[in-house]
Amino acid sequence: MTKRWLTQGRAKVSHITLHRKRLTGRINRLIGQLEGIRRMVAEAPEGDDVVCYAVMQQLAAARGAMNGLMTQLVEEHLDHHVVDEERPAKRRQGAEELVKVLRSFRK
Repeated sequence: MTKRWLTQGRAKVSHITLHRKRLTGRINRLIGQLEGIRRMVAEAPEGDDVVCYAVMQQLAAARGAMNGLMTQLVEEHLDHHVVDEERPAKRRQGAEELVKVLRSFRK
């Protein structure tokens, strides 16, 4: 497997640092979606049932964006901290961290 992280001298560059621009872009879009949902709820006219459907639709889209972000981070964590990690203790730690996070994410 090709290592997806880079080295600078002897230190590894973390996948978060390496993909910071892409990650912050995804997070900013997610924040924008959530702010839009908040505005929809705050400004909804009294008795407007169309807003309920629109809010649920936007929440589903935001959840999809959150799941996509989580999937990206899980893949990068797996590559960087498990697959490409040469030290057995660090590899085990990376795997344990991933399992712990996935358990809490599934709740």
